[in-house]
Amino acid sequence: MKANPGILVAHPTGNQNVRNVLRALQSANCLNAFVTGLAFADEGQASIAWLKRAVEARIYSLPKEKLKTVPAREILRIFASRIAPRNRMFDKVFTSDAVYRSVDFAASRALQRDANRIDAIYAYEDCAAQGFQMAHKLGIQCIYDLPIAYWETAQKLYQEESERWPDWVPTMPGLRDQKEKLDRKSVELELADVVICPSEFVANSIASSAIARRLQKKTVVIPFGSPSEAVSVADRPSRGPLNVLFVGSMTQRKGLADLFQAVRILGRSDVRLTVMGAPISALNFYRERLPSLIHEPPRSHREVLALMDKADVLVLPSIVEGRALVVQEAMSRGLPVIVTPNTGASDLVREGVNGFVIPIRSPEMIADRLAWMADHRDLVLEMGRHSRESSDKASWAEYREGIETLVNSLVLVDRKMRNGQSPTPSAGSGKVR
Repeated sequence: MKANPGILVAHPTGNQNVRNVLRALQSANCLNAFVTGLAFADEGQASIAWLKRAVEARIYSLPKEKLKTVPAREILRIFASRIAPRNRMFDKVFTSDAVYRSVDFAASRALQRDANRIDAIYAYEDCAAQGFQMAHKLGIQCIYDLPIAYWETAQKLYQEESERWPDWVPTMPGLRDQKEKLDRKSVELELADVVICPSEFVANSIASSAIARRLQKKTVVIPFGSPSEAVSVADRPSRGPLNVLFVGSMTQRKGLADLFQAVRILGRSDVRLTVMGAPISALNFYRERLPSLIHEPPRSHREVLALMDKADVLVLPSIVEGRALVVQEAMSRGLPVIVTPNTGASDLVREGVNGFVIPIRSPEMIADRLAWMADHRDLVLEMGRHSRESSDKASWAEYREGIETLVNSLVLVDRKMRNGQSPTPSAGSGKVR
């Protein structure tokens, strides 16, 4: 019997939460490998400053032998997006879905090659179907990390939005997901032994699915962490225009049409909206709907935090989300927030103390809250201080502890069952549903 569990992790890119999963498993000495698209080990090969900046988003603090990469499709996708960002032919050939499928296939092959040293596969939405199918053949546990609402809930909400805002349909690519892709998502959930969710909103979306009702799927809620660096909020002005910030892709999935409508309803020159994100349609599409829009293009994470320091409030009226990390990042910078329950972060908001939670599809309520903030600037500063305090309640250290405890618990229970012993499962530090 292996002294430590061996966990294979599969994800095409490696965002903040993936990196913390890897860190937790590596620290516990139970990471078998990380299967991904393009990745580099942080072992000094990118010591030249300009080269390190170019690839820093794909550098991992892992031994080189732990990285299993399938870079070809990801390199082609990145290259195509640079030379022809809106070329429809390239969009069809060099798709993110193709990258996800290639990582999924590579994970299934890695399981087959190294099955005697792997206890579980930890995979994410859209790159887990083949890996989970292979794991079931080999008797290996399947841990499914679902960072956003399950597709049945998402599709229902998308369809409703297409009827509310038909001109915003081009900004919701999820509406165009093919049946094959949705079927793969169903396979992933069906084969999962446990589903890790970042919020109650995601957990509820799974509970309402046909598969979960039939198979009584176990879900565990482990919220993402917040940035930990300290920041002063005292130097924000208590007068002048109210600087409202939206950060994210420019889509109605994130409620941008409702925010635009709120600013139009408000009609105040002392409220300025800045949208930082990648346009899904041509920029003129957005300017036609809100001529006063201030647009900031995507930038590095460090620069996003700097932009937050110049704002007074973050508004994210999302329709479909998982747990919006941008909300926690904004709170860590001392910003009050206006969010919907569907952001997955409303548990951090104390109504009127560090922000407001408003129902989805409520531009009138957004306008009302912004008007109040514009008229009570001193109180907005105080809300920002409370917001900074609240962000400390969700730490990445706590997230890593939850992941490590849960994974160890699942593997130990599985080993006992294989040996004919009575399992005594532990919930870890997450909330079991």
